[in-house]
Amino acid sequence: MGTPAVLIRKSTGEIIKHADYPRVDMQPIIGLDPDLEWLIVNTPYVEPDYDSRLFVLQRTEAITAIPHPQYPLLNQYQISFSTDKREKPEIIASIDNAETDALNSLTGNKVMKTVIQSI
Repeated sequence: MGTPAVLIRKSTGEIIKHADYPRVDMQPIIGLDPDLEWLIVNTPYVEPDYDSRLFVLQRTEAITAIPHPQYPLLNQYQISFSTDKREKPEIIASIDNAETDALNSLTGNKVMKTVIQSI
C-alpha cells in the first residue's frame, strides 16, 4: 500500500484527486505542471473517542505549505479533529431515539421468537 496523498491545483486550491503518492521513493515529481502539487496526507492526532449522543465530531482538512514531518521535500494535506457539544434539545432527541430503537429491537426479537416457535 502506498502513501496517501492529494493532488491539488495551486492557483485555485482545487483538489483534483485523492490517491497514493505516485513515487515509492517519495521524491518530488519531475516534469509535473508547475500549477499542480502533490500533498502528503498527515493526521497528527488520531480521531478522538467521543459520545455521539453528546458531541458532534468535526473533521477539518487543510491544504498547507508546511513540509510533511516524514517527507520534508513535500508539503502536507493536514487532517485534524475536534468535538463540539450538542445543544440540549439535540441531546434529548438523541437519547429518545436511542431508547425508541432499543425498545423496537426488543419488541422485534420477541415477535421473531414467537414466529419461529409457531413454525
